[in-house]
Amino acid sequence: MIDKNHVKGVVCDVNKHRAAAMTDDGYTIFDIEEGEVQIGDTVLGDLHAHGSREVFNVTRDHALFIYIEAKNITHESAQYLLYQA
Repeated sequence: MIDKNHVKGVVCDVNKHRAAAMTDDGYTIFDIEEGEVQIGDTVLGDLHAHGSREVFNVTRDHALFIYIEAKNITHESAQYLLYQA
């Protein structure tokens, strides 16, 4: 069952252990603590809250443990956090 906090995102960029996912509300930047993602993967979970959480990688059919660094940000901000911060 999917609750109201679950958001779908598509991974659009990965840099080492940090990734960006595009949601309906902008980009979410997260650090990958356990599991793996690749560009094009669909992830499902609470992508609109900061901190550590478990989400589901629908494409690879496994849990993914992440730390959300930023949410609802622009493409430019996402690129900065992925490659400059």
